[in-house]
Formats: sequence, structure tokens, C-alpha cells
Amino acid sequence: MIPLQTRTLSSLRDFFLSRKSLATFAVLGVLAGGITYGLYRSNVHLNTERIRERALAIAATGAVQFDPVDLNELRTPADITKPQYAKVIYKLNEIRRQNEDVKYIYIMRPTADPNTLEFVADADSLDPYAKKDLNGDGIVDEADWLSPPGEPYDIAQIEEIHEMFVLKKPIADQEPYTDQWGTFISDHAPVKDDKKNIVAMIGVDIFADKAHELTRSTFTPIIWFIGLFLLLVVIRLTAFNRSLFKELWELLRFKKKSIFVSLSLNAILSTVITFGIYQYTLNLMKEEIGNRLIS
Repeated sequence: MIPLQTRTLSSLRDFFLSRKSLATFAVLGVLAGGITYGLYRSNVHLNTERIRERALAIAATGAVQFDPVDLNELRTPADITKPQYAKVIYKLNEIRRQNEDVKYIYIMRPTADPNTLEFVADADSLDPYAKKDLNGDGIVDEADWLSPPGEPYDIAQIEEIHEMFVLKKPIADQEPYTDQWGTFISDHAPVKDDKKNIVAMIGVDIFADKAHELTRSTFTPIIWFIGLFLLLVVIRLTAFNRSLFKELWELLRFKKKSIFVSLSLNAILSTVITFGIYQYTLNLMKEEIGNRLIS
């Protein structure tokens, strides 16, 4: 009678080395890889929406905290000496301190040119002639430019700001926008006077790569888990049966099927990953609700 261990090893060898099994592993592996990538992109989208909604809430609530009379006093660089300027700058910085990840916050007003706004105040520009490394790259260049009152800003390519002035309500950029300061997810809200006329606009900028940063922080544990799991599988397979491991290794080398092991493992792990991403997304939604309430 053939021993159970021999029959088990023989069946395992036939299972791993059969063309049908290899084809199945390949299909499942490719499918699992596609699902994982789709989940990654879906989470980038969810995180982007999360950031956009949070910035919109900050802009909308911040817009009602400024007195149009104070803003009306700030029109030229010479106005930085007025007490209203320090008051507005302080309030902008207070809003930024209370909201994590906000990089820039500023106020602009309309001009006679519908495609041009002008700065009223910027949180970093209490002294607009100082030299500051705003982005922390060790170089003071145009990306660190400080904007005094009255400095123009071109909005010809930003349709959402035009829409905000028409609809008279807060609005978010649908796509990240790039200017000399960087690439941002930006939200805008109108500042109105007692007659509900728009006298200015408050803008809130969060770096666009924050969405990828949040997503990568989620997938890093998964990558480590897969790597360690593969290492344990190789070690266990080697200890379990060296001849079987040798055959598999030769198969990887000479039949160019080097990816079938990782693909099959991806298929097995796809359910675990999907459940983990579901739980993460659920937590994101709960956190977003909390952040909006805080804002």
C-alpha cells in the first residue's frame, strides 16, 4: 500500500505542475492583481473626495468669520500696516491651525476683469516682503512667493471660481489645480455683506498628493503582509519537500512561469484585501463625518 505522505506529495506535485492548474493560477492571479489595483484607485478617489469635502466645509464656515468692513480696508500693499490686516491674518492662521493638512488659506476679491482676482490677505503674508521657505524644500523661490493686498491672480482657467460667483455658494475644484505654489485640491467660498452681495472669496488649499499619501499608508501593511507570507511559503515549501521545490524552481526558470506563485497568492489574498479596504473605507466615512462636524 502506498503511504499517505507519498500519495499526498504526488498529488501536490501533479497539482502544481499541471498546465490546467498553472493556467488557473495565472487567470486568478491577473484577476486578483486587477482587483487590487482597482481598489487602490478607488481609495485614491475616496480620499480625494474626503479631502475635497473637508476643505469645502472649512472654506464655507471660515467665510462667515470675516467682517466685510475690515476687508474693504485692505486694497494696496501699504495697507499691511493697518490693524485690520493683522486681525484678518490672525483669523486666517487660527482657522488653519484648527484644521490639519490645510497648507494655504487666503482671501481674494473680484476686480473689474472677470478673469482676475486680487489678494486681500494671505495667512503667510503678515510681512509680504519677508523671505520664507513655505514649502520646506530648502529653497526660497517663486513657490514661496508672499502675496500682499492688491496683487492680481489669474482665474481664467479655473471655472469653479467663476461658477462660485454666479451661484453665490461654496464650491470645490473638480480636479487638482497647479500654479506657482504647487498642485492642490482647492475649495472656495464667498464672503458676503449684509445685503448678500459677494465682496470677497476665501480659498483653502490642501496638497493634492495627500490623497495618495493616505492611500499608500493603507496599502503598506498589505504589501508587507504579502511579502512576509511569500517568504514563509518558500521556506515551508523548501522544508516540506526539497524535490518538489526543485521541480517548481526549474519550472520557474525554464518554462517562464515565474509569476504563477505570486499570482495564485494574490488570488487567495484578494478576499482579505477587499475586506480590509472595505473596513478602511468605512472608517474613512466615519472620520469624514466627524471632521465636518468639527469644521
